[in-house]
Amino acid sequence: MTDAFLGDPLWARPVLSYTLASFASDGFQQQVARILSRIAEIAGGPDHLHLPPLPTLHASLYGIAPVRSNFDKEAYWQAHGPRALAELVEFCAGQRAFALRLRRLRATPTAVIAVAEPEEAVWALRRRMAEALPPPPGGAVRYDLIHVTLARYAQPEKLPADFAMRIAACTIDLSFPIETIVVMHETVYPSLAYDTVAAQSLMTAEFVS
Repeated sequence: MTDAFLGDPLWARPVLSYTLASFASDGFQQQVARILSRIAEIAGGPDHLHLPPLPTLHASLYGIAPVRSNFDKEAYWQAHGPRALAELVEFCAGQRAFALRLRRLRATPTAVIAVAEPEEAVWALRRRMAEALPPPPGGAVRYDLIHVTLARYAQPEKLPADFAMRIAACTIDLSFPIETIVVMHETVYPSLAYDTVAAQSLMTAEFVS
């Protein structure tokens, strides 16, 4: 038993957020299914984890009104959503489609994540949004990496003491295509229920001169 891992109290509970995200392709979902089986094996069984439905897998690119903040998110979106949408449209009109390269797993205190190599397009989007929108009450989200969350902990006390080390030792090499960015209005965490407010396509090869 260890206190290094924490269960997620929000799992499958009603929440509210507005997030810029990109959802996983069918090909990525198929690759991740095998990795999730390995993660569950290391955990000592799937019951020790919250494993998301594969279609909900996504890369969170920017939290406009983040889940883990306590303020009137609907009022914030009504006030600043139009500016966020305008910035997203302009960004996507000048940005080529790209892919995140996910090459390592990490067990954080609350989840197992696939960490992406640095990608300037994502950092550029985050900088643009942070400069265009006023910080929400409580402060803007601070980002130090780009990642995809693969699993959260359902029974953290049952995870083996060497869980983090064994997860870090796993070898992965995944490509996560980013061709469309959506504004996700999340209502059940983590994206178990949501509405797509808007979706913007990035430039594909045939449109790039």
